[in-house]
Parts: sequence; structure tokens; C-alpha cells
Amino acid sequence: MRIAHIIMSAILSYTLFLKYNLTTYEALSVFLSSAYILYFMDNLGKKIQIIEIIGVGACLLWLVMPIFAYHYFNEGNYLAKLWLIYMYVPSDTYYEVVFWGTVAMLAGLHFPFKKLKILTAREYTERLKLNDQNYGKISKILLLIGVLSLVLMPIVPAALGQVFEISGNFIFVAAFYAYYSHGLNKFWLMAVVIAMIISISIYGGMFGKLVFISILATMIVLVVRERKISMFRKITISIVGIFLIIILQSVKHEYRKNTWGGYAGYTGYSGSKTALFFDLIGEKLKDPFAVFEDEGQLFALLARFNQGWLVSKVINYIPNHQPYVGSEPLTAAIVGGFVPRFLWQDKPVSGGRENMMRYAGVKLTKTSMNVAPVGEAYGSFGLPGAWIFMFFFGLFFRWSFLKILVVAKQYPTLILWVPSIYVMVVRVESDVLTGFNAFTKSVLMVWIMYKVFLLLFKIRL
Repeated sequence: MRIAHIIMSAILSYTLFLKYNLTTYEALSVFLSSAYILYFMDNLGKKIQIIEIIGVGACLLWLVMPIFAYHYFNEGNYLAKLWLIYMYVPSDTYYEVVFWGTVAMLAGLHFPFKKLKILTAREYTERLKLNDQNYGKISKILLLIGVLSLVLMPIVPAALGQVFEISGNFIFVAAFYAYYSHGLNKFWLMAVVIAMIISISIYGGMFGKLVFISILATMIVLVVRERKISMFRKITISIVGIFLIIILQSVKHEYRKNTWGGYAGYTGYSGSKTALFFDLIGEKLKDPFAVFEDEGQLFALLARFNQGWLVSKVINYIPNHQPYVGSEPLTAAIVGGFVPRFLWQDKPVSGGRENMMRYAGVKLTKTSMNVAPVGEAYGSFGLPGAWIFMFFFGLFFRWSFLKILVVAKQYPTLILWVPSIYVMVVRVESDVLTGFNAFTKSVLMVWIMYKVFLLLFKIRL
């Protein structure tokens, strides 16, 4: 991390500390988040920052957004009070848990495994170009597998649901193979794959995965550029990306209201979902800054990106209303990530419904929420156990990513599968079991695909 980034972050945090009467922990959170984001941006185009995305997400969703909730959308705000979305414990109480938990996780994410020798990002991409004669064919096959998986996913047994979701992610891998392919049909193939990805997201009304994959894809594309990219361009790309995410988030509710069941007044949607989606986007772009002027829209954005209010419910609930849960749920979650359900009939169920009940005493019906790994860690162990767990949580994914890069020295195309492997891991608002489950199954599926392509198609991925 550059000294200039540290100085800039210190000036920013101190200025906000004085102007907005931030607490010490809040100012430290601004300092840590801004320094880490500057570090992330500085490394755009230099390396594949999969692990760093976890850190950026934690800084924004766990540290920065709660500050807005404490100082504006707090319990005294009528919208926050109406929807019961505010911070449930005092600021220092919350940040004592989450600030040091985030620091511990970042320490794990950046632990120096010196014995694991890896190549530079440029060296990996150069190796990719040495064996690209079949990339176009591979892309088409993966696209077909991905589409079929997504079509079949709603009708397969629940136990196979995540497997088909993972194979559905092959459409993203297909896009990367298309990008590195050669021939006259390269750009047509890329256009088809990208159009398919966008169409699937619009049809399902689920855009989170699209956003994450887009971020990962941008990073990989920047790495393979022959020319260096200036900090100004990196900042510009980041601002545009954040702006597009905000626009997307602001239209998501209205889009789902018109196309999903379960809303008051819903009678079914018979029109074109694609046309509706782009019409809503177009309306937002006519006055793109309106979202910041409308308190209701601003509150909705904060509620979506502030994971802290859910973590604060855990801190408020445990141990005041329930003792610390202990190690059993998280131990089962970690082990469950490596053991298939057919071998463990009582394997825990992933998802926020169980976690919200276990750690926050909240029974969910239709709404999807989760307490995040830091919330699970605190609810299980308290302090300092939560900090220790978060360190090893980050350490595991640091080690796993480096091991994948080591294997990629022999199998360079493994780099193209990294977004698919980590698409659920980088979502810091998810839970430990979901992350470990998705990671281990994704790794297994990649290994299977390497074997299948070699045996059936005589192609070495």
C-alpha cells in the first residue's frame, strides 16, 4: 500500500471526523476503507484481485454504510422506523465487533504464503494465448451446458439445485473463452454469450451475480491489456461502475413489482420483460441524480447495501436474549462444504432463513436476508472468538486462491474458471455454509469438466 494512499485516507477520515462528529471507530472505518479501496484501484490491471473484492465488499457493506445509518437513517428517521431498518446497538458496540473482525479478515486475506510460488498476471495471460485454437468450440459447448442447466434447475430435486446453479455459471466461463478465442466468429460469439447472460438476468430478475461477474470480467480484461492504465482511467471506470450499480439497484424494485408475484395488486405480466427493464433504465438515465434527491430511494439503496443493520441485530440479540451459540453451527457449515448431502442426510441447510432465526431471533417468510460471516462469528463465539474466526476465514480463501494460481501454471485456462469458482465467495452478505458449499462444489465441477472435455471431446481445457 502506498504512503500517498495512507496520507489521503488519513486526511479524509480526520476531515469527516471533525465535520460530521464521527466516533473514533467510525473515523477508523473510513480510514481503513478508503485506504483499502485506493489499494484495490491501484492494482487494477496489475493482478487478478478476486480475494480483494471480498475486502472491498466488507469495507463498504460492513463499515462505511452503517455510518450513514447511524448519522442519518437512524431510529429517529421515519422511514427507518417504519421499515425497522436501522442500527440496533450503539456505534461503538457495533464497531468493536465488526471493525476488528474486518481487520482480522483482511489480515487473513493478505497473509504472505511465501512458499507458494505463482506467476504474474501477464505471464498467465501469455500462457493462455499459447493454446487458444479450441477456445471458440469450448465456449459454444459451455454456453450450451450453462443454458440447459439453468432451464432444468427449477425442476431438478432440491439436493441438486446448487449443482445445476454452478453448471449454469458456465455461461460466464463461456464468455471468457470467447474473449480469448480467435477467428472470424469471435465477436459474434462474444455478443451471443453476453446477450444470453443479460437476458437470463432480466428474465429472472436477479442481477447480483451479473454485477459480480461484470466486476471480475473487467478486472481480467484490464490485466490482459498491453498498455498500462492510468489512475485517472481507473477512477473513471470505478465511478461509472458504481453509478451503473446504483441505477440498476434503483430500478430493481419497480421491475420486480411488475414481473414477480407476491406483490399487492400483481395480476401477472404479459409484456416484454426486456422492454420493461430497459424502459425503466431509460427513465432513470433521464434524471440520473434523482435517486440522491429522493429520500425514499436513497433509503432503499442504503437498506440494500448496509449489511451492518442485520449484524447489529445479532449483537443486540446475543447474549442479551440468547447465549452464544457456540462452535457447532459454524463447524458444521465448514465441514458441510466438503461433504455432499447424500453422505450426510442431516447436513445443515444454507441460506439466511436459518441464520436469521438462530442468530437474530427473526423468522423470515418471503424476504431474503442474512447476517454475514462476521455476524455468524460473533453469534457463535462472541469476542475475541469472532475476530479469530474471521482471520482464519480470510486465510482459507487466501490460501485456496494461491493454490489455484499454482495449479494454473500447468493449466493456464484455470484462470478463466476463477470467476465461476468465487462468484458466491465474494458476496460478503452471504453466509459461511453457502460460501464453502459453492466453493468446494465449484472446484469439483471444474475438475469434472476438465476430465469430460478430454474424454468426450478430446480437448484439453
